[in-house]
Amino acid sequence: MGNISAKASDCGFIPVNKAEDFTSFDAVAIVRRAVGIKRIGHTGTLDPIATGVLPVLIGRATLAADILPITDKTYIAKLKFGTATDTGDRTGTVTETIDKKVSETAVKNYLEQFAAPKEISQIPPMYSAVRVDGKRLYDIARSGKTVERKPRTVTIFKAELLDFNSENGTATITVKCSSGTYIRTFIETLAIECDNLAHMTGLIRTEANGININECTDIREIKANPESTGKLILPIENLFLTLPEIILDDDFYKKYKNGMRFSSEKPDGRYRIKNDGIFIGIGNVTNHELKAVKSFVI
Repeated sequence: MGNISAKASDCGFIPVNKAEDFTSFDAVAIVRRAVGIKRIGHTGTLDPIATGVLPVLIGRATLAADILPITDKTYIAKLKFGTATDTGDRTGTVTETIDKKVSETAVKNYLEQFAAPKEISQIPPMYSAVRVDGKRLYDIARSGKTVERKPRTVTIFKAELLDFNSENGTATITVKCSSGTYIRTFIETLAIECDNLAHMTGLIRTEANGININECTDIREIKANPESTGKLILPIENLFLTLPEIILDDDFYKKYKNGMRFSSEKPDGRYRIKNDGIFIGIGNVTNHELKAVKSFVI
């Protein structure tokens, strides 16, 4: 098979539960110090007030950031009716209030349309990481400006009401959605459809990249016990298990790692590539021709 390095410590990930008031960058910095490896990244930014699933990539696994399979994400969000903020959440400045209560029936009626998957259009909020003309929207917003944003189509697979308090004007919902969905925007739309205003007061990402929050380790625990972090590292292949696999023998593996294309009878698509039981990387089959996309071994 040749000289293959596939140690999890060189190329793996840690399923982290990001705590509130820790940024995604904070989580990366804490893991970097704990494992002593400079090359660290993550799979998707969470706002500081958000908690939940944040896979942190280690070593060569950082190469996976832009090729991970597109997976659904699930959130639990808390919201408060009657008040809108410029950020869409409780960290922002209040922009408008309304002295009017929302009925539980109205909320349920709106959410019931998502009993089956449904596409909706969203305009990215100004306080988001989307780039317009090379600048992050949140940087533009902090300078006091607003720019036109193009709407995006996302899919809501399921949305349900978990809790409702008519006295406080608060609610808790769960949303299963496609990648790129803004829950803050979903909440604002929900409020509008109920003839009201609302902003998000809390957010938990309970599932992302095929990882459930129950599989994650709290970032505060990693910070407090860095010496145990090595035991938390999982193989990067785990993030690609939704892809089918192609097993190469030694001769074909040599061609593959040298960047050569060769014929394959597999249908067009993306595959996990393995040799002698070891995950090598990701390949792409196009017109019955296999070519390497990313390699996670040396």
